[in-house]
Amino acid sequence: MISMLHGKIFDKDEGVIHIDVQGVGYQVFVPQGLWASNHVGQNIKVKIYTHVREDQITLFGFESKVQEQLFHSLLKVNGVGPKVAIGILSSATVQKFQEMVINKDLKALSGLPKIGKKTAEQILLKMGELDWSEKKNPMASEDMLLPEIKKLKVSLVNLGFPLTEVQNVLADIDPKDTFENNFKRSLNILSQI
Repeated sequence: MISMLHGKIFDKDEGVIHIDVQGVGYQVFVPQGLWASNHVGQNIKVKIYTHVREDQITLFGFESKVQEQLFHSLLKVNGVGPKVAIGILSSATVQKFQEMVINKDLKALSGLPKIGKKTAEQILLKMGELDWSEKKNPMASEDMLLPEIKKLKVSLVNLGFPLTEVQNVLADIDPKDTFENNFKRSLNILSQI
């Protein structure tokens, strides 16, 4: 069972990265955020879920333990297989997905790729039982930060801003915006505190 890969990206297809680990190439299906933030020639370390069927072995990769745990929880839901689970992780951040479940937002869950009303109801039934209390401020958890957000966090802390204030600011930024825009916005907010 493969649980982690550390190597260099040598090729990318939509939703898939190919990792060279000491001369052996691995095809890994990954969430969109991980796919978009890593480039050919870049070194990468990903947690791996190995899905085995009688006719194939498929690898799924994650950038954080929290993302991997959510993937495993999704696989326990009737009607959700690995590719559907990766699709969910590609369409919603872990924080956003948690909010949908906590708020019992059936409409938002049904709007996720390949998730109909019945599957959304199954997700609420199965995942509504989970204790999300430790994850109230997911942006404070290092594991959940996207690479661009980690870079922003390090930059702001290196400028001398207190970690707790930086984490509060990061909780409200748009992860889809550019690093430059988020950096300027964060600096503006922190300089007024």
